[in-house]
Amino acid sequence: MVGFGANRRGGRLPSLVFVALLVVIAVLAFNCWNASSRQALLQEEVAELQSQAKRTEVARGRLEKRN
Repeated sequence: MVGFGANRRGGRLPSLVFVALLVVIAVLAFNCWNASSRQALLQEEVAELQSQAKRTEVARGRLEKRN
């Protein structure tokens, strides 16, 4: 009975699979890094908008007290 590795030509297929896996890992790592940096920027923007909303609410409260 012939094993699975009997038809391989010089080990070329595993190296191609290895290169393909490295490419997939590189793409996933780039996507993860990109998403992480975008999330950090969006968190900063949300914090800025929350502080702006708080200042607006305080100003609105002052105006209501005057009137």
